[in-house]
Amino acid sequence: MKLFKIIVLLIILHSGLKAQTIHGTVWDMTNGKMNGTLAGASVRWKGSNISTITDTKGHYHITKPDGARWLI
Repeated sequence: MKLFKIIVLLIILHSGLKAQTIHGTVWDMTNGKMNGTLAGASVRWKGSNISTITDTKGHYHITKPDGARWLI
C-alpha cells in the first residue's frame, strides 16, 4: 500500500512538471472585422525567444515557458 501511495505521488508531481502547450488561431482584424485567418504570422512569448509561425489555416501551437504571460 505504501508503494502504491508513492507511485501515485510521483505521477501527480510529474504531471505538474509537464510543459503547457497553447493552441490558437491568428485572425486578420482589418477595419475591426474578422477578414479570415493569417498564414505565416509570427507568434512569440513576450520577453522570450520562444516563437512559432502559423500554418496555412492560421493555427499555431507554442510551448509556454515558466513565467510567460503574454503572446505577441
